[in-house]
Amino acid sequence: MHTLKLLIITALALSSLDARTTNQMIIKYKSNAILSNSSVSTLAKTTSPGVEMKTFRTNASRANVVKVKIGGKKPSLAQMKSLAKELSRRSDIEYAEPDYIMRPLMIPDDTSYDSKHWHYKNTPGGANLEGAWDITTGSDSDIIAVIDTGILPHIELMSKTLQGYDFISDVATANDEDARDDNASDPGDWCYDGDDCYATILGESDSTWHGTHVAGTIAAQSDNAQGVTGINWEGKILPVRVLGKGGGDTSDVVDGMLWAAGIHVEGVPDNLNPAKVLNLSLGGDSSCSQAYLDAIERINATGAIIVVAAGNSNSDVLNSNPANCPGVITVAASSEDGSRAGYSNYGALIDITAPGGDRDKNATIYSTLDGGATTPNYDNAYASNTGTSMATPHVAGIASLITNLIPEADYARVNCILQATARPFSVGSKDDCSTDICGAGIVDATSALALASNPDLLLERYDDEVYDVDKNILYDFDLEEDKIDSSSLWFINQGRLTSNDINDSDSTFYQINLSNVALYDISFDWNVSSENGFDFFRFYGGDANLISSGERAGSYQASAVVTVDEQVALKWNYLKDDSLSYENDNAWIDNLAITTYKTASSLSFSKNSVKKTVVIRNVGGCKALSVGVPTLSDSVKFTLTNNCSQPLSYKESCSMVVEYVGSFDTSDVTTLSYETSDSSIPRVEKVFDVKALGSIAPIINYLLF
Repeated sequence: MHTLKLLIITALALSSLDARTTNQMIIKYKSNAILSNSSVSTLAKTTSPGVEMKTFRTNASRANVVKVKIGGKKPSLAQMKSLAKELSRRSDIEYAEPDYIMRPLMIPDDTSYDSKHWHYKNTPGGANLEGAWDITTGSDSDIIAVIDTGILPHIELMSKTLQGYDFISDVATANDEDARDDNASDPGDWCYDGDDCYATILGESDSTWHGTHVAGTIAAQSDNAQGVTGINWEGKILPVRVLGKGGGDTSDVVDGMLWAAGIHVEGVPDNLNPAKVLNLSLGGDSSCSQAYLDAIERINATGAIIVVAAGNSNSDVLNSNPANCPGVITVAASSEDGSRAGYSNYGALIDITAPGGDRDKNATIYSTLDGGATTPNYDNAYASNTGTSMATPHVAGIASLITNLIPEADYARVNCILQATARPFSVGSKDDCSTDICGAGIVDATSALALASNPDLLLERYDDEVYDVDKNILYDFDLEEDKIDSSSLWFINQGRLTSNDINDSDSTFYQINLSNVALYDISFDWNVSSENGFDFFRFYGGDANLISSGERAGSYQASAVVTVDEQVALKWNYLKDDSLSYENDNAWIDNLAITTYKTASSLSFSKNSVKKTVVIRNVGGCKALSVGVPTLSDSVKFTLTNNCSQPLSYKESCSMVVEYVGSFDTSDVTTLSYETSDSSIPRVEKVFDVKALGSIAPIINYLLF
């Protein structure tokens, strides 16, 4: 019996935005024939029952545009696609396809959008939001907490603001004649010579109205023909006031964070509107405090996402708190040209860069504010600011759009999506911004939302490496040019094993036989160059069809775990349809790796110690540990020794030795826990659920926080 498990690791091809329903079909004959009403009626009768067609016009390519009804009604897009496929199979038709309706990208009509909002556009340093808004503009169930100086009742924010809370404990800092209360409005945080706060901020300062500016970027009323645009057009702002004259205390900030996420805070009414995303455009100079660590762990457990500004000291974020804490998305700032803003902190702990502006380059972030120098004027003003404080709400807003599409998405998943889709830094910025010091790239909302709306999206991406294996096979097709020639059904083309030209309706396969009794991990890249839904690529392990490309053309990566008791044939099969061609229809595979875990006989043992070296690597912000282990039934002691730093830095690798002591057999679900006294162990979840699948060594996945 062959036991198989398939893990689709990453789907690289992103689904495009779905077109609106159309009742028009484009039909091109190989002979360039032009259809009359009578001939198109005859054509309709050769298709599925209920189809009616009427000529509309001929386009410049001599293709016929016809109107279609199915069952007397306007057809759905799925019906039109099915009809196009049916027509395309005719030998006299070159192609048939729905006359898809094109539309402009969702661009708001706010008066300042064209002239002031470079940071929302597809500029080198912009967040590329226009295509994202075509996917979703959010909803009023999206709640984003602005943990800041409070928010004023601005005309662009009043309808978007929920009941918040003022967490400032010190009356002088609060500057509103009392301490904690349910009024999260901003009375002003000015500080002049002679004020108690003067020594704290090292200089005089007018009121910043900082929280009001941040809130406008996240969710100002949008597409209303006035003012500015918010990233989440429909979302709600939860104001949490923690900063006043001279700043704010960590203890107040932590309480505000917990309350924002819906966690009870003693002496404060419970929050009836917990936020999914928390924006912290604030920070101080210190290592990550235990108070923050504990709060972040509790907040992450609720599924909420914390987005934090890296800081504006032009120094390593390692010294900026809470941006240097694990479990948060840390944001650096870019200028319009895609370079790092000169003030922005940097370093290995940055997750992503977003537009923060740079006054030296005449690129600022325009948002809601107030004109008062001290107390508020309530004048519904707008103004420009720069800083990582301005970059952070871009990421928080985009995170709220992602969770609008995937409500269950947590910190790790959102961070993974943001980093997997980040835009590379511009060529001219390589000296001052790279993935080593500025995160995965510049946030790209359109790509992030496209990935989030893709049903093939992987929940977590990870790299795993297996050691102490008996046999490893890596097929480097670049080195096999002399082994398979172009006259074969499969040949080497540009370093890939590629299916050769075959006739319509034919299929071809490439096969490798596994005969050693063992547990194998098989991974490879694959591609189908064809029309979606016509030509098919399939991968078999024995009799089991592990992959079928279905509607998906494009490039993908896959991995399978296969137990071989006697012999299993691995077969890559390409099937061509009976009429359509798309350039040179073919399939290819590349980077094929076949790794032996352990011989099958070694999967059954008792009261032995097994040592396995695994690699923890922070890849693209998706922090995960993957270990192939036998299934466990008894309570097992699990010890770790490592050379990992705390916290694990972006793209940093380290190794651990995992030791199991106990008896092993198969069971449905078993719990494995670990013990360690090593304080340098990365912060990891303490319990692992191991799900057995026959005799397969399951994969343990867990996230590092």
